[in-house]
Parts: sequence; structure tokens; C-alpha cells
Amino acid sequence: MQPGFLEARLALASMQRESDEPEALATATAALKQAETLIPKGFKGRILWGHLGNRFCHCLMWLQLELQYERGGQRRGSQVGAQSAAPESERQPTNPD
Repeated sequence: MQPGFLEARLALASMQRESDEPEALATATAALKQAETLIPKGFKGRILWGHLGNRFCHCLMWLQLELQYERGGQRRGSQVGAQSAAPESERQPTNPD
């Protein structure tokens, strides 16, 4: 499976955020879900910033965290941050609304 041009989705979500468009969070969440499908099942390693191909995933996670924080305050942002850091087997389904 190929990444499907995640850079464009990251750019779109960023532009939507800058324009205060409510779709920014949904765009970032959809892009991050697409990125997560590229991670092999059972993967327990780290997704390192040093690998250039991983940076869009990191940027998407950070953007989603910021958008959640802006939308729901510090508590919601910290919940999303903790969820993103959790291993896939421990993650709870997220709802962008």
C-alpha cells in the first residue's frame, strides 16, 4: 500500500486550520488514519523523526493534537496525546467531534 500523498493532506489540514475552517480536524484525522494503515500489524518499534518518510506522520499527529487542544481545551489535548503515544493494541477509538 502506498501513502497516497500524505504531504498534500497535511498541507490541506494546515491551511484549513489557518483559515479557521472546522474541517481541519477531520482532514488531519483522516490523513493520520491513512498513515496508520501503512504501519504493519504487530509493529512494536518506534517511528523515528530521523527517517524523512516518517516526518509527515509526526507532523499529522502534532497537528491533530493541537487541533484537539484548541477545540476541547488542555484536558482533551492531553487525552489525544496520551492516546497517540499508546501502543496500537491499547488505543481506544477516537472521535474527531
